[in-house]
Amino acid sequence: MDRTNDIGFPGPLRDPWDVIDELRWAEGLENELQKELSPEHKLYGKKATAIATRCDNDDVLFAFDDGSLAVVHLTWAKREETPPWPGHWPYPDALTCWKEHLQPEMEEWDEEE
Repeated sequence: MDRTNDIGFPGPLRDPWDVIDELRWAEGLENELQKELSPEHKLYGKKATAIATRCDNDDVLFAFDDGSLAVVHLTWAKREETPPWPGHWPYPDALTCWKEHLQPEMEEWDEEE
């Protein structure tokens, strides 16, 4: 199960990103996101699908029904947070997310190895 197939990225995700391949893990991340979002948060009320996690921190890549994506830094508080938490970096589409967030992180990771 590759959750990136329908996203439209120009290439595969690689370190430090791990594609989520277990439905229960994805559902757990999606549930935690919903617990942390307050009604004032910009992502509140949006249907989120967990796509990938960053291997070295609590960042999760979520896709939304409107085609937008966001990298969200979950707090694991298991409760509603006060905005701006959970921290997030929103993107209007997959290509913007790729160019502005994912690709630079993957290239930086490659340089450090």
